[in-house]
Amino acid sequence: MNRSRQHGAAALMIVLFLLVAGSVAVVTALSISGSDAGDTAYQHNSVAALALAESGLERVAGRLAIPTACASLGTEGPDSLGQGSFSIVAPAPYIDISMCRVRVSGTVGAATRTVDAWLGGGGNVLLEQESHASATTNSLSFAHTVADVNRLLLVGIAVDQAKTAISTVKYAGQSMTFVVAAGAGGNPRSEIYSLYNPPAGTNNVVITLTFSDQVVAGALSFSGVDATTPIEASTQLTGNSTTPTITITPITNNAWIVDALAADKGVTASLGTVSPVVAGANRTSQWNQPLGTSITGYASLYGPLNPAGAATLTWSLASTKKWSYAAVALRPASGAHVARWSEVVN
Repeated sequence: MNRSRQHGAAALMIVLFLLVAGSVAVVTALSISGSDAGDTAYQHNSVAALALAESGLERVAGRLAIPTACASLGTEGPDSLGQGSFSIVAPAPYIDISMCRVRVSGTVGAATRTVDAWLGGGGNVLLEQESHASATTNSLSFAHTVADVNRLLLVGIAVDQAKTAISTVKYAGQSMTFVVAAGAGGNPRSEIYSLYNPPAGTNNVVITLTFSDQVVAGALSFSGVDATTPIEASTQLTGNSTTPTITITPITNNAWIVDALAADKGVTASLGTVSPVVAGANRTSQWNQPLGTSITGYASLYGPLNPAGAATLTWSLASTKKWSYAAVALRPASGAHVARWSEVVN
């Protein structure tokens, strides 16, 4: 009998142990499940918070007629939007490289994401990137990076022989649009191509010629350019002198001029005069690249022109040479936009 009681007690202890162990396992499983659910919910809220911060940036951009108005922005919020809110937070907005810089946070539940953004446009065409290359070839390729919105890519090309035609110009595999060309007879050739809203990131510009020839080419990418009419004027001219000169007439205030020059025999050159001199406008050399003693390709950027009107640009060559000259005028976008942004680690 005692032995039976002992067996019963042992069996009861085993049952109790199993019950306790099972309860602990259930509680642990529920805890893990709850933790996983909490992590999933937080991740969802974190993604939503970043989207709110981006939406906040677009709202801020929509309130600005021009980037200089960012001085009127201050710390504010939170403003409710969807399942969370966004706020304009420190540092206070300020002008940074001709753009308005602002910081916005989005919050959903316990998740907060913060971004710094640079607002462009609203009358400001902004040069974002320049790159160039040269070679004797029938297919010139070089890398170029495009990063922003309301963007325009221009490619200027100088070829030694005018008879050497340019078959195709592509960026990231997309065909670029021919804009203007200069060159005839014994003069070199200068051409400009464009692509509005090119793919963002680093991709190759690929220029294919009908024959192998000496070629110098460069790419310029801009933000804040009008989507409907990014190029509002173009012109071209050929000559034989020490002072290549061209006149182009932008029609929109704050337009910019891009010129591309090709000159014979690898002659050295420097920026010449600009007329009329517009207050606040600057002219900068973008590339000045000789290729042996065959050809030199040049390009410059001039603006913003306010008021718009005819502008005459010159280059100064070291000696008299044949040249071909092309130029375009860029129309600025009418409203502010988010040029670029980066996340701030909270």
